[in-house]
Amino acid sequence: AVRGIGGTLWNIWADESLRWFILAYFFYIDGVHTIINEATAFGADLGLDSIMMLLALLVTQLVAMPCSILFGNLAKKFKTLNLITFAVVMYACITVIGFLMGFLVDFHETLGMTLEGAVGISSVLFWVLATLVGTVQGGIQALSRSYFGQLIPPERSGEYFGFMDIFGKFACVIGPALYQLFYGLTGKPSFGILSIILLFVLGFVFLMLGKPYFAKAEHEAIEA
Repeated sequence: AVRGIGGTLWNIWADESLRWFILAYFFYIDGVHTIINEATAFGADLGLDSIMMLLALLVTQLVAMPCSILFGNLAKKFKTLNLITFAVVMYACITVIGFLMGFLVDFHETLGMTLEGAVGISSVLFWVLATLVGTVQGGIQALSRSYFGQLIPPERSGEYFGFMDIFGKFACVIGPALYQLFYGLTGKPSFGILSIILLFVLGFVFLMLGKPYFAKAEHEAIEA
């Protein structure tokens, strides 16, 4: 089993298009999972109402279903890679909104606001954040798998997708560690959530670095 995983990893690393994509995927999917898993903990740290947060997360799921279908239809008109890149940028913006939520609460006295007023504005921003997450959450996950399927050899799809699943689950570690590290160092949850943007920036950079190799792989797939 170890030799098999090692061989798959070597084959992926030897293929430049797969190498850049899997590196990008490792970081941005870590950011996606972190936002999903840490949303309620972050809101609780800010003092947001737990029932309100649960309702907002329910809205995320309701929005995610039609938006996933929309992303699938858009993939027929636009390049899948461009849609994935757009989703990564959207998640970076979502991280900034999360930072603004925390900033209002953490520095409400400096801003001349009451704590209740800061929490109230943050609650509204949480709904905005939940809705935006729903618009891209399903799309980025589905399109990532779809695009990965275009890059890999069809006869080895089971092996490669198995590796992608393992890789994706292993990628759930860095984001929570970043959040807790910066939260612990600063004592402010706003800086904890802002640190997650690093994952989306790295994902975006690796997607841009691999773009020439992706184009070559797509061309070869079309010719085949």
